[in-house]
Formats: sequence, structure tokens, C-alpha cells
Amino acid sequence: GLGDQQKDLQPRTSELLARLQAGVEHAQKPEDKTADKPAEPAKDPREEAQRRRVIEAAQQAIPILQKTTGAMDQAASALQGDQLPSAAQAQLEALAGLLKALERFSGTRDLIELAYADQTQVVALLTPPAKPEPAAKDAPKPDAQKAQAEALSKLTTAERAALLKESVTRNLDRLARLKGLFADELAALQAPAAPPAGSPGGGGDDKEDKEKRAAEKQRYELAEQKRQQAAAAVDRLGGLLGKGGAALLPAAEDGRKQLEELRRLFFTIVEHLKELLRNQTETHDNTSSAQASRDEAEKQRKLGPLAAAQDGHASLAKALAEALAAQADQAQGAPEGGEAQAKQAQKQLADAAEEVRKAHATLASAARLLKDAEKQAQAMSFDLEPPIEQQKQGLGHLEAAIRILEPPQENKQQNQK
Repeated sequence: GLGDQQKDLQPRTSELLARLQAGVEHAQKPEDKTADKPAEPAKDPREEAQRRRVIEAAQQAIPILQKTTGAMDQAASALQGDQLPSAAQAQLEALAGLLKALERFSGTRDLIELAYADQTQVVALLTPPAKPEPAAKDAPKPDAQKAQAEALSKLTTAERAALLKESVTRNLDRLARLKGLFADELAALQAPAAPPAGSPGGGGDDKEDKEKRAAEKQRYELAEQKRQQAAAAVDRLGGLLGKGGAALLPAAEDGRKQLEELRRLFFTIVEHLKELLRNQTETHDNTSSAQASRDEAEKQRKLGPLAAAQDGHASLAKALAEALAAQADQAQGAPEGGEAQAKQAQKQLADAAEEVRKAHATLASAARLLKDAEKQAQAMSFDLEPPIEQQKQGLGHLEAAIRILEPPQENKQQNQK
């Protein structure tokens, strides 16, 4: 039964807790520095920073897991006494504790994603709920985003305030941890570079390595600037909580904007394409929903936001096409002995760039058609089928570009790993 399943989970959590405690104790023991012990080679600063962060994460996770095991004990006792509401509450506390402990081990990208997701919810909590629309019989089912918005609209003022406070606290903690992660990366990039394998005295790749390190250093310096701006916005929002007023939403949106820009610094082009594909799919669905609406006034009201979103997708597609084309040009400068591999990479990037160029053309066309429809709506009825068709074509080109950069066989191997 449920009680037996709950009991099965407790030994696993206790074992994990014991392992973390043993690891921390081992790391805190003084090193054996005997005279006859051979000198160890200089340690990589990035590996040393990673080791230190893991130990710190374990130290922070131990008290969280100790509380979690207590919550699991409470859930097991409640289930034995058929006290289901108490058991459910204890299980929720245990689940929250496990997630909190897991987050202690999150790396740079995971922390940024978690902070961005929380900040997006903060903006949703502060955004005035839209008036519900009467659902037509043939209207599409509400998507997850609309369902979430509906759930948020049902929250009481006290529940909203509690969620906002929790999100601000979590994000300030995440942004503080990101400061340490960025500092470690910058310190590693500023340390003397190790000589290439097989080239004790350095080699022909020194210049290329220096350029890569300089580019990475610039990226982390920019990331730290964005982190500081995001932290200032979230901290400002925290100071405004409880006071209310019109300044809450702009502060929340500023934090989301800074986190979004920080997030983009750590995305690959393929990830940018996947995100664009998701956002464009959502805009396409919203355009189709507007086309199906029988209320002309409501249909007209949706045109402005749809045209703005579509214009943003087109602009991003153009930027991604240019970035892919630049990478294709760089791939032409193949190192000696690697011409075949470089040619294959160059062709792959060039083909993907061409698909994204085509996507940009169709998405830009869809944006123009939506803007034209917005103008026509003042005097006559309008048809959204032409921009919808352009959106479909754009989605096809984006999917093709992603398939070129990530062939299905490669995806299968990654999933197996």
C-alpha cells in the first residue's frame, strides 16, 4: 500500500544523507604531507573550484535532508493511521526538501534557468488577470500557459504575497551563488593555460587558445554585469513587497529581462533555435485561435500583441541566421589535416543558416501580414489564413535547421547516454 511505498523511500534518503556526511568529513580531514610523499602536479583551478563547490553544496544539503527524513517519517506514521491529509502535507514538505537539496548541486545554467522560471512566475503573479473569454464550441482547448494563468487568477491576496516573497528569496540566493560560480570561472580563465597535450613547450594552437579564453572571459564578465543588474531588480522588488503600488510589476519585469539576457549568454545556437521554435509555435496557435474566434472585436484586440510577438520572432531568426553564417565562414579556415571534417562542419552550418534565412523570410512576411490585418481591421473584416500559412512554413524551416544541426541518430545516442 501507500504506507509500504513511503517506507521504501526512507532508507534511500538515509543512505544518501550518510554518503554526503561521509564525503564532507573526508574532505575536512587534513592532507597527509609526509616527507617521502611525491609532490603532486599543480591542480587545475577549475577542477579545484568544482570540488570545493560540491563539498559546500553537500554541507548545505545535509540539514535540508535531515528535515526531509523527518517529514518522511511523519508521512509514514500518518499513512499507518489512515490520516491522508496529514500524510499528503508531510509528503509535500519532503518533496520540497528534496528539490531544495538537489538545487544545492545545480551548475551555472541550471541556476539561471531556475531563476528565470521563478521570475517569470513573479511577473505572472503581478500581472492583472485578463477578462475570461466566452468559449466557442469549436474553440481549441486551453493550453498549459492559459491553464496556469487561470490557476493564478484564483489565488487569494495572501497566497500571492507568500508566493512572491518565496520567489524573491529563492532568486536572491540563486543570484548570490551565481556570483561565486562566475568568479571561479574568471579565476580559472585568468590562470596560466596548461600546455596542449603532446606539446610540453606549447604549440601552434597557443594563439587560438588565447582567443578562446579571451572570448570566454568577456562572456563571463558580461554575465556578471547582467547578474548584478538582475540582483538589483529582484532586491528592489523585495523592498517593494508589502507596500504595493504600480512600481512592483516594472521591477519584476526588469528582473526577468536581465535574467533572460543572462540566460541567452549560456545558450547554444541550437538551443536558441529550439526556444524560437517553441515560441513561434505558441504564436501560431494563438493566431489560429484568433482566426477561429467569432467575436470580431475580440479578434481585432488580439492582432496587436500577435503582430508584436511575430515581429520579435522574425528579428531573432534573422540574428540566428547571421550567427550561423558567421560560424560557417569560420569553419572554412580548417587546420592542416582536418580539411574533410571542417568541410562537413562548414556545409552543415551553411545549410542550417540557409534554412533559418528562409524561416526569417516567412516569419517576417507573417509579421507584415498581421500588421496589415491590424490596419484593415478598422474598416473591414480580415482573414488570418495568409499569416498562418507563413507561420507554418517558418516552423518547417526552423525544424529543418534543428535536424541539420542535431541529426536524429545523434539525438538517439545522446538519449542513450
